[in-house]
Amino acid sequence: MLGAGETLGAELTVGAGLTLGDGDTLGAGDTLGAGLTLGAGDSLGAGLTLGAGETLGAGEMLGAGLSLGAGLSLGAGLTLGAGLSLGAGLTLGAGLTLGAGDTLGAGLTLGAGDVLGAGLTLGAGLTLGAGDSLGAGLTLGAGETLGAGEMLGAGLSLGAGLSLGAGLTLGAGLSLGAGLTLGAGLSLGAGDTLGAGLTLGAGDVLGAGLTLGAGLTLGAGDSLGAGL
Repeated sequence: MLGAGETLGAELTVGAGLTLGDGDTLGAGDTLGAGLTLGAGDSLGAGLTLGAGETLGAGEMLGAGLSLGAGLSLGAGLTLGAGLSLGAGLTLGAGLTLGAGDTLGAGLTLGAGDVLGAGLTLGAGLTLGAGDSLGAGLTLGAGETLGAGEMLGAGLSLGAGLSLGAGLTLGAGLSLGAGLTLGAGLSLGAGDTLGAGLTLGAGDVLGAGLTLGAGLTLGAGDSLGAGL
């Protein structure tokens, strides 16, 4: 079904049961799966591949060359950059911004208003709170849980199963082991290395270049200087 004012690019491949909203724009060479639903005013770049059963909210803007897995649900007003790869069954919040070349695993949940930098790799089953900001080149393992309002610097590597409290600020180049529990309001310096199973209290301040061994427990409000 084609709505009023549709613009369809050359050499489209369109599956059965497609529903297009009024004023949608589809780029040349797009491949649209069966049962796809596009909201009013959506704009799809050239060479997109959209899987079967996708639902796109009104006003979406999808860049050229995207690959979206089957059964995705994309909130209203999303902006998705060129060359993204999104796994099956993702839930993406309204107003999300994803950078070019990001890779998002299956079953990921991203909060409303999250900002993800270019070249991110986010593992399967990851949960990000509303308003999180992730720098370029991050690698987040499977099953991570990030609280609302997190700010994670560029080039971080976070192990599987981490639990990060709300309002954390993590500097660039950190290496965090599996199974860490980091309290709310924590501040970690650039280049810190934290071992597996570490527990850091709320409001702790760690200086740059620290190396903290596995299984360490720090109380709330502790302050550790640089280079320990």
